[in-house]
Amino acid sequence: MRSFGFFTGTALVAFCLLGSGCDLGKFAANSTADIFERAGPAFQEHWDYDFAGAAAPGSTMQLEGLHRVSPENEIIHLALARAYMGYTYGWIEDDLMRVDPMDMDEEERIQRRARWMYLRARYFAFRLMKQRHDGFTEAIEAGLEPFQRYLQEEFDDPEDAEVLFWCGYTWAAAINVSRNDPSMIADFSFARALVERQVELDRGYFNGGGVTFMAVINASLGAAFGGDPEVGRELFEEALVMTDRKFLLIQYNYARTYAMQTNNRELFDELVNEILTAGDISNDFRLSNKIAVRRTRWLRDQADDHFF
Repeated sequence: MRSFGFFTGTALVAFCLLGSGCDLGKFAANSTADIFERAGPAFQEHWDYDFAGAAAPGSTMQLEGLHRVSPENEIIHLALARAYMGYTYGWIEDDLMRVDPMDMDEEERIQRRARWMYLRARYFAFRLMKQRHDGFTEAIEAGLEPFQRYLQEEFDDPEDAEVLFWCGYTWAAAINVSRNDPSMIADFSFARALVERQVELDRGYFNGGGVTFMAVINASLGAAFGGDPEVGRELFEEALVMTDRKFLLIQYNYARTYAMQTNNRELFDELVNEILTAGDISNDFRLSNKIAVRRTRWLRDQADDHFF
């Protein structure tokens, strides 16, 4: 059996070298992309926030190199969208959150950096979408209602949840750090529509990421802007059940949006205490939970300025 595998691999290389048009560089890039995908969970399971943050840009640049060699590889598109999204949220936005509010130049620099990183994440999510589904750009250009009809007609399989979520999530993240750009703000309804359709198709995708997204939106926005804090609360509770309360970024977002918006200090303190005393409760969410703890400590220290 081993000799057959060796022969098959050797024959494949020989076939490529004999002028069949096979691109060995692309073949190697695609193989490496598969390895990156299988190795990805090791990053999320790492225990050291600073170490992971220092390593992330190098890994992302490796993926950018693979993309240059194999620009149509969908695994690479998704990996890059997630890599830029995760690094920006976990580290660049952390810097933005802690910057001296009197240092407006530094705040603007970090915010601009976050914006471009999120836009890069959106770029790769959109590339993935356009390869899988025709008419995406045209549907956006037609307006919100035609776009919503397009989503209903074109996406009817739970497997579509992946591309819908990452297109909507990366788009919304870019908008969130571009609040002084009216043209970006105007696009928020499109990003929201993508995630709403993802939730309809597969509520559990990415640890209930779409449900949490919709919880944040409803808890943060007033009724005039399409929000509903009590719907947000229900969605947060649903997401907590989905993850067995082990994905602490849900509790963090629950505290910073619903609890603060409704002036519910008791709930806020309960959620903060749950996060800060949880310990190492999940290998799968270890690094995300480290981020949640860092942000929660900062949020706790600011809480007296928000509650009355």
